[in-house]
Amino acid sequence: MQSGKDLVVWQRADSDEVIRRVLVEPSGSTRPAMRSYGDAEVVLAFTVGGATARSGTTLGNGTASIRWLSDSGANRVIQTTTETVEYFNLATDTVGTNKHILLCRVGADYICIWEECL
Repeated sequence: MQSGKDLVVWQRADSDEVIRRVLVEPSGSTRPAMRSYGDAEVVLAFTVGGATARSGTTLGNGTASIRWLSDSGANRVIQTTTETVEYFNLATDTVGTNKHILLCRVGADYICIWEECL
């Protein structure tokens, strides 16, 4: 994209890049394409063994299995995959085992941003 003081020129290559970033499918993935913005996406997952707590500025970590939602009429059904990821825990509490979580992928790192209660 080129810009001047009062003029912005949007070129075909700019549109192609925006579309590529919005409809991303990680290579080798067993899940459908995820909608993302730039290098970040929110991913549904299920903890394999929980995660350790953050200690000071050192994040905790754990392993999770990626999940995705399929349509079932007006409802959504959680589907499993064989894909697992290592993730980091921002919280000062541990993440439980066998819990649904939301991960935010930023670049190559997955960060736990939500954990189901109980």
